[in-house]
Amino acid sequence: QASRPPALPQGGLLNTLTLSAGQAEALAGLEGPIAEADRLMRVRPQSLYAAKPLESGGAIVDLVEAVGADRAARIESARRAPTRPDDRSPIAAVLDGYPIDRHDLLANRIAITEVEVPGVAVPVDRRAHGTAMASFIIHGDLDAYEPPLNRTIASVPILGAPQSLSVETTPPDKLPIGMVYRAVLALVADEDGNLRDDSNIVILNHSICDREAPFSRRPSNWAKLLDHLSHQYRLLFVVSAGNVIDTFDLDTYTSCAQFDAAPSNERQIVLLRSVENFKGRRVILSPAEAINAITVGAVHEDRTVGNPQGHLNPYAPIGVPNLGSSVGLFSSILRELGDGFYEKGTEEVLQKRSYLGLRERGVKLLIIDEVQHLQYRSTPRSDVTDTLKRVLDDAICPLVFIGIDDAAPFLNANKQLANRLHPPCDLPPLDIWNETQRATFKAYAHGLDKALVDSGLTTRLSGLAKGNRLTCLMAVSNGVLGRVSNLVRSALAEALSRNAEMIEVCDLSAATQSWAMVQGFIDYDPFVSNVRWADFGPRPN
Repeated sequence: QASRPPALPQGGLLNTLTLSAGQAEALAGLEGPIAEADRLMRVRPQSLYAAKPLESGGAIVDLVEAVGADRAARIESARRAPTRPDDRSPIAAVLDGYPIDRHDLLANRIAITEVEVPGVAVPVDRRAHGTAMASFIIHGDLDAYEPPLNRTIASVPILGAPQSLSVETTPPDKLPIGMVYRAVLALVADEDGNLRDDSNIVILNHSICDREAPFSRRPSNWAKLLDHLSHQYRLLFVVSAGNVIDTFDLDTYTSCAQFDAAPSNERQIVLLRSVENFKGRRVILSPAEAINAITVGAVHEDRTVGNPQGHLNPYAPIGVPNLGSSVGLFSSILRELGDGFYEKGTEEVLQKRSYLGLRERGVKLLIIDEVQHLQYRSTPRSDVTDTLKRVLDDAICPLVFIGIDDAAPFLNANKQLANRLHPPCDLPPLDIWNETQRATFKAYAHGLDKALVDSGLTTRLSGLAKGNRLTCLMAVSNGVLGRVSNLVRSALAEALSRNAEMIEVCDLSAATQSWAMVQGFIDYDPFVSNVRWADFGPRPN
């Protein structure tokens, strides 16, 4: 958090510097003392947004047809421009282009503060990005038909429309970082730079970045400024991570004709793999590296049907896969393999990528834990047990299914799958009355204790395998080793919060009450009362 912002010019032409060709090339490559100078900023920020008017013949979804008559009436009423601005002062602001504030959907919903970009300097037909961002903040996706915000938002335009350029950008004679600084002060500060008593702004949308300044090694001055303003005025900036529009090579196709002729599933795999190979150059753009801000990076999704002409969407419809489905199964495999796009793709695409990853990594054994959770259908026609059977038939690698008692009927319900499985290996909880199994329990507790010390989480052994502590662990876990691990994990958090050198009885007691008793594993705390031996089951004759 910076204590003071850098000295910022108040406007006017900036100083220029003449460079040799070699120096300019190094500067463009973000190398050398000039590129790394703290007081140098590459003045070419731009909002990466482009839109074309809807061409005739485009599909328009009827509101009543989409959401029903009752909800359509409520949405239309909410979208209708208010007769007057909201009396409450804004709590959200946007630093962007100049919006069309008299648009039917935006009238009386935006409070514009002009600091350095006046409305007369931005023709209405060039107010694209500021209008789009204001609409998105107020209404969300228009095709999602959601009610708009009922409170005015503030806007300070910092993107103009220079006559010499076809895109919205900051005025060429002003430093963008200075414009952001003065825009924020105009929203929240008094003449002395102190927070105004009447300012309620707490969150600012900052969807502008410097395309010429990808993050490299250390924060830029722009990011430091946002950190300073956030700390000084208690603000939360929501910053765009930046759009990367550089081209990248596909590793399979050599011509557009080959790409167009390929099956869609195969194209998706190639596209995602090629993006993954290019990710070293797809970095966030300044000031997205700000520490005190929320940096938002996301794939595009909306409710619009189809893609613009000449464009395609490499991703399947966005959504979190059901972890109990076939899609969830393959997503989990890809996640463990380190695939950065483990949630992207249809079931068929995810399966192919999973098989490819398992083969490339030379996986010899695939263990599917808690298999009983896979008892939900991914589609009405595809049961997950059929998927498991298919994976076995494809002989990618041997499978081990681990689960609780509910796993057996789930797997046996599919006769063809059950016929492909070996007889189950039953691993019941350890019998505390059995001397051999009790020794196993004690060895596990000691090994867990030693592992905490070896990993540096504790500096001394906690004595988990000694005396009454071991007996109490037996009572809480009832011989289930996984419960011991979870109890110790919870107790470790208690110990670390006290800066303790080891886990003590008070930590185990707190973990028992906050975790084991809540889970219903035990109805009392054995660490503060006598152990009830009945919890260990009947003593064998």
